[in-house]
Amino acid sequence: MGSPTRKRTPVWLLLLPFLLVYGALVIIPVAGVLLKSFSSARTLELEFLSWSKLAEVRWTVDNYVRLLQTEYYRRAAWNTVVISGVSVVAAILVGTPLAYLLAFHKFRGKGFIEWIISLPIYLPGVVAAYAVFLVLNRQGLFPTITRALLGEPVYLLRTIPGVVVGTIYIILPMFLRIARTGFERIRRDVFEASLTLGASELRAFRDIMLPQALPSIGAGAAVTFTYAMSLVVVILILGSGGATFTTLPLEIMAVTNSVSRDIPLASAMAVLLLLISAAGQWVSDRLLKASGGTD
Repeated sequence: MGSPTRKRTPVWLLLLPFLLVYGALVIIPVAGVLLKSFSSARTLELEFLSWSKLAEVRWTVDNYVRLLQTEYYRRAAWNTVVISGVSVVAAILVGTPLAYLLAFHKFRGKGFIEWIISLPIYLPGVVAAYAVFLVLNRQGLFPTITRALLGEPVYLLRTIPGVVVGTIYIILPMFLRIARTGFERIRRDVFEASLTLGASELRAFRDIMLPQALPSIGAGAAVTFTYAMSLVVVILILGSGGATFTTLPLEIMAVTNSVSRDIPLASAMAVLLLLISAAGQWVSDRLLKASGGTD
């Protein structure tokens, strides 16, 4: 007689503890923000957890109307997209060649260079932003160098370009890691064959390597774009803190902590950021699947 068949525990039962915690920490708060954005009640309560309170809520789209029609908030949204977008473009231009070189070349000191490039990933955001602050401040290295080269210093602190520099410093290693995986999946013999047939390394990179790595490069761009929008600490340390320019994350903080505490308006801003992040995640997942990164 064969041994008795052991019953396997259903997968959903094994996942149940995680799903309960995930629902409490992620799904419920996100649902609360979404519903708050259509509410007129300026309270911190999650009304949908109580049927009686939910029935008393006055639903409205006024929060989105204010967000879209007010020039100040439109400018905040525009600054958010510009800072993230310019930072990502710079990360692509710098990170793509670096990813290729690190994936296909061996040289002395490579491990040390990889560690230096990856360092911002392991630093707390406030420490990374403060490191850039020390370089950009009026007595820092950047004004000193520009004074020597141009005859007068260039000050980037408290400006949008300064925030872009700090954002690039933080997101570049993240982009580099994702893009590098795309180059590493390319068979080395394809690269070597192109060189054997007389193509220069630059042409082999442009015509053969780059097209095959594009899905990973695109995924890295999508991930870092959504992450860049959340770097409030960079704006607080390197920007003006809202004095001369603002962003949606800064406005969410300001509105939430103000005397009026306009929670519905802050929720509408948060939903806008959430939609952009969800779109970035969707694009990233599709591109990673196209590159063979996920099943």
